[in-house]
Amino acid sequence: MLSACGDDGQAATTSATAATTSTTQDATTTTRAAAAAGPVSGLDLVAGLRARGDGTADDPVPEPLPDQTYGDYRFIIDDSGLIELSVPSEWADIDGSGWISEGELLGPGLVAAPDVTAWRDEWGTPGVFIGATDVLDETPESALDILRWEDVCTYEGRDDYDDGLYVGRYDLYYDCGGEGTVFIVIAAEPPDGSFLIILEIVVVSEADLEAADEVIETFQVFGVDI
Repeated sequence: MLSACGDDGQAATTSATAATTSTTQDATTTTRAAAAAGPVSGLDLVAGLRARGDGTADDPVPEPLPDQTYGDYRFIIDDSGLIELSVPSEWADIDGSGWISEGELLGPGLVAAPDVTAWRDEWGTPGVFIGATDVLDETPESALDILRWEDVCTYEGRDDYDDGLYVGRYDLYYDCGGEGTVFIVIAAEPPDGSFLIILEIVVVSEADLEAADEVIETFQVFGVDI
């Protein structure tokens, strides 16, 4: 039992809390910036997508992403206060009620998008889901094996993930829903393997690549006991 990206169609009925700055957030950024080692950095992941999009890589994205910009970003936290990340202010529709799969609450989680219902129902709306749990007997690798999207997306492949705080694997998908949408699915865990994190980012424009950068640089999970 493992599902994300919509969490059984749960409606966005609750609001997560927005924050601007905190010492924790500053420490998180510093830790990631200092972590230069690792198989593939989370920041390299998005840089690679940009290279594909502008044709400088050997395997460019089939269709360039639309040009768009976001105004600013804000920190948000889920309802439990255990997850935080920075997202565009335009992603103002937030459901922080938790990671729910098949009617069961697996742990803290949130969705942020311009319209959470549209994000869950189709592929033309950007946004992010993040959830964390310690109740599933899955590794990052096995979790990605379960969370497959080839029926609606073109699968690019899988690689190692390491952002300085969490390590795991990530899958890349293109042309999801036939709309040219890029879908990033990251499964990661802290070094002690005490819980599993699933991070899903829907990218429909160049601005969303910047937003993905911001999300990967700033997300942090402080625990899963809710």
